[in-house]
Amino acid sequence: MKKNIKSNILVGILITLAIIGTSNFLYIGNNDEFWTFANTYKLYNGISLYNENNVIHMPLFFWTGSLVFKIFGANFLVYRIYHLVIMFILYLAIYKLFINLNIKKEISILMIAILSILFRSVNTAGGSYTTLALAMFVLGVSNLIKAQNKNTNIIFQGIIAFLIFITKQNVGVYYILGLIIYLMSGKNRIKNIITLIVTITIPSCIFLGYEYYNNELENLINYTFLGLGEFAEKNIILDSTQYVQMLLAIPISAIISAIYQFRDNKKKNIKDEKFKILVVFSIMNLFMAYPIFNKYHILTSIVISAVLLIYILYVYIKKIKLEQEAKKIILGTINKLIVIFIIVFAIRSIYNVIVYNEFINSAEIKYDRNHPFYGGVIYKGSGEVIEGEPEYDDVMNFIKEKENESDVIIFDTRANLYMVPLGRNNQNYDLPMLGNWGKDGENKLLGDVKSKTNTYFLLYDETRNISTQESKKIKDYIKENSRYDGKIGKYDIYYKY
Repeated sequence: MKKNIKSNILVGILITLAIIGTSNFLYIGNNDEFWTFANTYKLYNGISLYNENNVIHMPLFFWTGSLVFKIFGANFLVYRIYHLVIMFILYLAIYKLFINLNIKKEISILMIAILSILFRSVNTAGGSYTTLALAMFVLGVSNLIKAQNKNTNIIFQGIIAFLIFITKQNVGVYYILGLIIYLMSGKNRIKNIITLIVTITIPSCIFLGYEYYNNELENLINYTFLGLGEFAEKNIILDSTQYVQMLLAIPISAIISAIYQFRDNKKKNIKDEKFKILVVFSIMNLFMAYPIFNKYHILTSIVISAVLLIYILYVYIKKIKLEQEAKKIILGTINKLIVIFIIVFAIRSIYNVIVYNEFINSAEIKYDRNHPFYGGVIYKGSGEVIEGEPEYDDVMNFIKEKENESDVIIFDTRANLYMVPLGRNNQNYDLPMLGNWGKDGENKLLGDVKSKTNTYFLLYDETRNISTQESKKIKDYIKENSRYDGKIGKYDIYYKY
């Protein structure tokens, strides 16, 4: 018992130091972290996720984030702490998965240290519904391995599946499919699948009833389901083919090795449900990368595969007969490596926290704690500018000057860098990305643009870094049917009568 407590404390310290050290990023950029922050911040201020905003994912991540804001304050620093808590849960779930696979604690802790380096891009990605869904995904797989085919476990699995689904709907579907495939191969398959479906259905009905009561159900379905086709069709992104191939080598080698191991076990009449579970959920996990195959999404899609590969290597190495003295030397080496990792992570984390604190409280960019951007600074790069520089201030002043006589819409993915501190919301225009507008969203929004009068549209300078997820059709219409009124900052001004 005491050893378990010590191991849990040790892994807790290691995870904390690892994620604080690698998640210490100072800038607010035009990326997923800021977009989810903006949606969470707007929800905190009473703006509906689906009736007044264009959120395309289920609400649990945003509900939880809004609650965190209400308790601890609504700013970027709190939001990043919220992200760190999610990352802590994810790594703890991976550690528990290793333990449930009967991998020695020392090796499990070492693997967590190595994975925290491998998945650095996930650590630094900021608050995300994908990371929260992944944490619950891993937790569910870990529990499934610990208690296979028990009714109480099926009920727990149903609850986890529901929570994943109302965090990120596609991941929930993949997880449920994985459960059904696994249960189909076991005993009492019909009973277990019915139990699973009933367990998922009951809270789902309560959730849908709640959304209906709040008059959000229709728009929730429109944004989170009916617009997915347009999102997948127009947002397929593939990073460097070489990089994709490198990362996909992990799940491919893991799954192939597991299949061979499973066949070998079958010949020897050895039953090992662990391989079966890990293979099924490795495949389901892979679908999480679609349709945006970038570094972050690929890394989140190979977590179970990485665990499977480590488990296979552990099983093979365990078969090697070693003298007791050799085993002691190996364990001693592992313990020393763990200490080295903790020291390195500690030095890096302490240094980064000190630098971070000095930076966000410097006179040049210091925000009041009540300011939404407290804890960060707008990134100078990828098209953004640091607040306080003329270009940013010019755009802010332009919006304020026109507010009593005209509408001002920034048709650009950077819009919330201005709208959030101004306390404004333009719904579909604040994150004008293809697939973010529900069924036939692009054409519907184009119709809304056509109906606008006395409106200034700010379009990002085409010669600079622009988002490939924005609608060229709508921007072209604005340019062709509005008066060009010059530039402000990095934006072209178009006035529509």
